[in-house]
Amino acid sequence: MKKQSFYKTASHLILILTLTLFISSCSEDDKINNTPEHFEAEGTLFLDGSRAPYLQIFRGTVDPVFKTRFTAPLNNISDAFIVKFLSAEKKELNPPTSSDIKLTWKIDDASLVEVYQHEGEEGGYEFHLRGKKTGATFIEFYLTHGDHSDYRSGKIPVEVQRDSTTIENPTILFNNEETEEELASEKSDGTVMGELNVIAGETTDHIEIEFMNEDGTKPKLDASIFSISVTSSDTTVATIIKPSDDEPFAFNIKGNKAGTAKITVVLHRFIEGKMIDLVTFSAVPIMVK
Repeated sequence: MKKQSFYKTASHLILILTLTLFISSCSEDDKINNTPEHFEAEGTLFLDGSRAPYLQIFRGTVDPVFKTRFTAPLNNISDAFIVKFLSAEKKELNPPTSSDIKLTWKIDDASLVEVYQHEGEEGGYEFHLRGKKTGATFIEFYLTHGDHSDYRSGKIPVEVQRDSTTIENPTILFNNEETEEELASEKSDGTVMGELNVIAGETTDHIEIEFMNEDGTKPKLDASIFSISVTSSDTTVATIIKPSDDEPFAFNIKGNKAGTAKITVVLHRFIEGKMIDLVTFSAVPIMVK
């Protein structure tokens, strides 16, 4: 009798132990399945806007086969850089899909350059560089998961350069398109020379806009990439009329009634179908007589 009782007790203990191990195992499985994706990489591959390899860094060393630094245009925005990763065998890896993991970065001298991402794409794996002033510094990218990093790229050189599109402390010029006479201008510090005049009930000839840098050079702004928007601060006094599409940097002013208004001009750049504001001028007066 005692022997049967012993076997029954032992059986119960074995059953309880088995159930405990099973429940524990299931709990651990659930814990693993519910954790965010664990992503392992040994390097980063950056593609340019055409999806061609641009720069590669592996285990903290920039590969000399590709570009050895990022370049950013002064007071402008670079084309897109697309981020991929590299395995230990240098095989290309797509970025992690977990929304808990974000692309972040640290710039040694943030006064020189900044990373720009379109609204709604922050933390994603595509970015642009915006140059603030000429010079060189370093940037390092991270895969940030919560309050810690799962991966760091190592430091990559980045240089801000002037190019043909550079806009540096510019003056905006308003010229009569036919006579080429300068009608008014505004410096980047808000200093205004002249005014735009129109008679009530009439419309001006075409007014052409130009930008001139502090050193006297004029940036080359391709109309397929750059555009302007022109608005009046008081449309009851003056209305802006845009001419045909083949004159993207020109406009007319229609005088509606005697009074004063101010004209606002914003220079935009299109990148991948998205418009980014680069420079704004808003102090030149419109005089309607």
